[in-house]
Amino acid sequence: MPTSSPSHYRRTDRRRAVAARWFPRRRRGRGFTLTELLVVISIIAILVALTSVAVVTALTFARQTRVKTEVDALDLAVKSFQERYGAYPPSDFRTLGSNPDLKQFVAKAFPRYDLTNLTNDLRATGIDFVNFRPDQALVFWLNGFSNDPQAPFVTIDGYQVRGGGVQTDDGTPTGKPVVASRTPLFEFDTSRLAHVGNTVTPAPADPNAREYPSYFPQGSPTDDTGAPYVYISSRSYGELLPDPPTGATTRPVFNADGPTAAWQEIFINAGPAAPYALDQDNNLSLDIDNDGIPDPGDGWVNPDSFQIIAAGADNKYGGKIDSLGNKNNGASPARLYPSGAQYDTSPEMVDEDNVTNFSDSASIGDARP
Repeated sequence: MPTSSPSHYRRTDRRRAVAARWFPRRRRGRGFTLTELLVVISIIAILVALTSVAVVTALTFARQTRVKTEVDALDLAVKSFQERYGAYPPSDFRTLGSNPDLKQFVAKAFPRYDLTNLTNDLRATGIDFVNFRPDQALVFWLNGFSNDPQAPFVTIDGYQVRGGGVQTDDGTPTGKPVVASRTPLFEFDTSRLAHVGNTVTPAPADPNAREYPSYFPQGSPTDDTGAPYVYISSRSYGELLPDPPTGATTRPVFNADGPTAAWQEIFINAGPAAPYALDQDNNLSLDIDNDGIPDPGDGWVNPDSFQIIAAGADNKYGGKIDSLGNKNNGASPARLYPSGAQYDTSPEMVDEDNVTNFSDSASIGDARP
């Protein structure tokens, strides 16, 4: 049996030495301790939380920016309306036949229109004007009217109202048909136009009256859990506030002096969308709550035009109100811009993310000094 020579063993040893030099054995690494693992997990959790907050913040800001862009577009549309018709439209449709703001506006905007037809023409649309709200008024005015100066309401929202300027008592158009084109001032996204019915009295004169649509911002539910865009004419600022602020008696934030809390009964979770007052110099220049005592503020924001208000991501204009529409904001029921005085801060900063046409910021909270 052959045996290995001593030289063979020497060669083998040299090979092993070379292999050990070039290919050293790796020592088995020590594993993480439980403490180290917990530290790593905690760091990952913090990073995930920070990322989530950043993502939510970015999404909220993106939504506010989109809403602000649309609010500014609505603002331009209303200003175009004023340029075309000579006045800003009213936001209050109470008592069609005797509403001075509505009649004065229609007389100025459509001087060739027979004003005695106004009530019948509007009622003939089948729209519930008894409980008409300022959110609906925004859509109503910007949807456009007939180009016939003697029959501007010949078609409203696709409904023919009058035929040849002649109308029967029941609203049925007679005479030759009038083909009238409408010229809208704003192209509404129809997927965000929704009819939200009133649930309060008084009932409309026609029990089959249809609700006029409201226009909702992107991201807002299009039902009574959402918060549509609101248009408030300067002529209605003083009328759209609870009076007095104690809540003993109130005038609803919308449809002032009309049905009891019509707006709040529908959008009870949204809170009141009252107009904002200005407080840059705090001149005590107006009695906002009509209690005979001057309130802090320099007057209304946009005192001679209008305010457009959109609720933020929380779909709330202000603080929650009770089922009677009572709201008490303290000494003054008006929110003061830009300082944020009288903003609702409980249970959350519900005013802060509101978007308006009078603030250059994405939200009024961003405009606070």
